[in-house]
Amino acid sequence: MAVRSILAEVSKLSELEGVRVTLRNSLSGGVTVGCAATAGSVALGPVGLLLGGVLGSVLTTWSKWGSYRSLISVISEDLTPRQQEQLVESLQLALNQVSREDLLKLLVLITSGGAQAALREIAVSSVREFACQELGFRLS
Repeated sequence: MAVRSILAEVSKLSELEGVRVTLRNSLSGGVTVGCAATAGSVALGPVGLLLGGVLGSVLTTWSKWGSYRSLISVISEDLTPRQQEQLVESLQLALNQVSREDLLKLLVLITSGGAQAALREIAVSSVREFACQELGFRLS
């Protein structure tokens, strides 16, 4: 497989799994929006819930803009060609280390319709491991 096609697939998998480089900023943004919506709801009822949620969302987005990015944007925009090759190699290594027992389990999953989820988990785990070990990210 070409390096670009593998990276595109990994990026899709990372996006589907919602992998974020900084979970803390996501959680604090969610808490801020939730608090604003709650305060609005207490003050104005259902309309305040809407207004507080919208105002909290706008202010949180503005204050957090550029402070964190998803792993998919890091893969597609920031990795050097060598790092991209290392990522592809680590994915290939992970897939090459599948044992006979794993293949039997995969066969059972294929017949039951769960193979895509199993393969996605292998790829996402490899991406997370690469991001932590090679890029120094702390992922949840």
